[in-house]
Amino acid sequence: MFIGLGDRILDVQQLAAFFDCSTEKIKRMLRSHQLPGFKFGKNWFVRVEDLERHLASAVESNSHLRRSQ
Repeated sequence: MFIGLGDRILDVQQLAAFFDCSTEKIKRMLRSHQLPGFKFGKNWFVRVEDLERHLASAVESNSHLRRSQ
């Protein structure tokens, strides 16, 4: 899905497929701010640019190796 400024937006189903996990896990991660996202109505979305920045930061800080409880 593309919007006016050319930003790519992913929904929960696309993120779950990308990370090979359930949509519920993605929603939990969005609610707890473990993934950057925004809610529009009842649906969650993530800008690809924000996700790339988040993942790069996690890799740099090695936080992707720690499991949150």
